[in-house]
Amino acid sequence: MKNLSLIKIPPLLLVIFASNIISPNPSNASTTKAKFFCAKLNQEWHTFVDTPRGKAALIKWESGAFQESGWTDTKRCQEVSKRFRNFAASGKLKEIVTGEVNNYPVLCPAQFRNGPCTKTGGKTDVLVTLKKDANPKLILRQLLDINKGIRTGNPLSFKIPNIDSPRNDGESSVNLDTLIRTLPVVDESQIEYLNWCITTDC
Repeated sequence: MKNLSLIKIPPLLLVIFASNIISPNPSNASTTKAKFFCAKLNQEWHTFVDTPRGKAALIKWESGAFQESGWTDTKRCQEVSKRFRNFAASGKLKEIVTGEVNNYPVLCPAQFRNGPCTKTGGKTDVLVTLKKDANPKLILRQLLDINKGIRTGNPLSFKIPNIDSPRNDGESSVNLDTLIRTLPVVDESQIEYLNWCITTDC
């Protein structure tokens, strides 16, 4: 039997083999490198994502839903943008799904399609907490419509009244990578950055 260490492998095959081992999955790489931040567009707070095509608005904060408890639209914009960024960087945010925490409907990160919300220290990870009377599946449908190109040109807004029920199309999960590729980019000259966003890794 020939000693395997003496078998010569063509250099080109070695390069291909090595690249298949070292190179990360393209979709995982783009998801974990996605940079989310909070800034103003047309005098309104938005959660943006920096894409290879440019900066795209994901969420417009205008509901004032938790203002009485100190969570202004500005504060929610900053906090939720940070959550998106951190969960994406940690590899937890591959999909956006719905869940419930403390009797509040939430949007949360999941690692695979239609999977459960991820957890940290035994607690459910939360991207966005919604009002108790909100329909999280309707919010998710808006993301799905953006994902499919049905709803274009406008970011997700939690101000839209909960007046209809979601389609029963069997989808209860939104792929972040696909969503980022679908979002329309905005004119960067119209974005008003926060000072803390410029001086820190926001």
